[in-house]
Amino acid sequence: LTKSAASDKKSLHVVYINTSLETKAISSSIIPTITCTSSNVLQTILQASAQMGPEELQICYGPDTYMGDNLVSLLDAVIESGWSDERIKEDLHPFHDQTTIQSLRDNINVYPSGNCVVHHMFGHSVVETVLNDYKDAYVTAHL
Repeated sequence: LTKSAASDKKSLHVVYINTSLETKAISSSIIPTITCTSSNVLQTILQASAQMGPEELQICYGPDTYMGDNLVSLLDAVIESGWSDERIKEDLHPFHDQTTIQSLRDNINVYPSGNCVVHHMFGHSVVETVLNDYKDAYVTAHL
């Protein structure tokens, strides 16, 4: 974050809602920080880049590496599958096109070894309980 703060680009730290309050406080003292959920992370970064300029904005995503990597993979899929500008405007965000999505993708830095503290603390034991006590349950969660 300190490196991003020293950059000539505008910086934004996007953190997952389950990130510790201490991490959020330290982050926001270094660069602007916004909290997201898995259901609004894409719209959060699309709107931030639309407002601040995708070529100008450097996004630091973390500490949930799994979610950050999925976000980058989604943007890669949009770029590599050749979505038209019209489709991007209609399905993703009205102020984006192929060029801005590429700029956004190029300016996202995902923390390399972070995790969701809630999944990390409770995930395995909850999954074990469900698998042991509810044999017909179907578990869909990342750990």
